[in-house]
Amino acid sequence: AGSSANGGAKEKDGEQQRRLSKGCAAALFSRMARDSEDIRYHYRLSSACARDAQAFCAGVKPGNSRVVDCLEDARHDPAFSPACAAALADSMLLRASDARLDWPMRKSCELDADKFCSSSLPVPQEDGGALMFGSSSSILRDVRFQHASPGEGFNITGCLRRHVDQLEYDSCRATVRRRAVQAYEDSTLDAELMVACARNATDNCPDPRRAIGCLKDLLRQRASREGGSRWS
Repeated sequence: AGSSANGGAKEKDGEQQRRLSKGCAAALFSRMARDSEDIRYHYRLSSACARDAQAFCAGVKPGNSRVVDCLEDARHDPAFSPACAAALADSMLLRASDARLDWPMRKSCELDADKFCSSSLPVPQEDGGALMFGSSSSILRDVRFQHASPGEGFNITGCLRRHVDQLEYDSCRATVRRRAVQAYEDSTLDAELMVACARNATDNCPDPRRAIGCLKDLLRQRASREGGSRWS
């Protein structure tokens, strides 16, 4: 019994050691947010996509995520390299997991997000001397996000999609619709759906990227069964 208890304690200590401290997590998250602005700050993308950027986006000025947007538009081209496609897919998945890592959304949707989605993140608090954003800061633009863990910002994207017809700024509306189209093409980019339906998708849909169609088929089958039993 003593050995099992010691083993459990060691395992718990190991888990704690593998966790990032709040200060480290906050600094890393802020760095990731900055990386999303310019491909030159993103080592993996800039390395894996150097040739593709030259081939497809030679005339695009770096900054404001312009080169990344260009590569995303070109990623289905037969000449697009698998290495860049894989790096881009990972980057898009990370961005979909948290709107605060989406530079175009942070830039264009600041005011709309504050108006419609201010409750999408936990209420900020002072923690260990770390500076949290207050009521005067934007939910998207301020990168001092120690109060909310990476991944919680997917609620902002979902909120903006639900209010897309009410958004005041054309640039925000265009960005939100662009993300919606990408999520329609690849279900893994719809973070709200994947969080809500994770087990259903895992159990029933062999291709996560096509989970939306798969889950819709399951929903239609369920409706058909329930409708049939209701009228039989």
